[in-house]
Amino acid sequence: MTTLFNFILIITVGLSPTMQEANKVVGKWHLENGLDIDIYEQNGKYHGKIIALNDFNDGQKLDEKNPDKSLRNRSLLGIVLLKNLSYNVEKGIWEDGKMYAPHMGMTANLEIKKVASNTLTAVGSKLLFWHTEEWQRI
Repeated sequence: MTTLFNFILIITVGLSPTMQEANKVVGKWHLENGLDIDIYEQNGKYHGKIIALNDFNDGQKLDEKNPDKSLRNRSLLGIVLLKNLSYNVEKGIWEDGKMYAPHMGMTANLEIKKVASNTLTAVGSKLLFWHTEEWQRI
């Protein structure tokens, strides 16, 4: 037991401040559209998958608006809709990500500008249009 505790302590203390800052985005978040997503790190990039629908888009359960007709019958639950966010140390933001919007069947650029203990500020953009949302930590 002590060995496991020491290992966890070493790992926790050994995380660089940059990595600790970058990983603030990791966790479960409730989006303004009703979806709940789980953001995780994989190979230095951050991704997010749908973990709950919460009556999303008046009960939409399938990816019915996907531009790829062969995917329109798949369940939204479990879809990785946030991909390839990178943490920019100099700017202190997560950038260069993509986020799929299943209610419109389109993918937009995504940046996460700020992460507090219980909220984050996400900005989606497509061409000249952008939209800012605040997500709540679950």
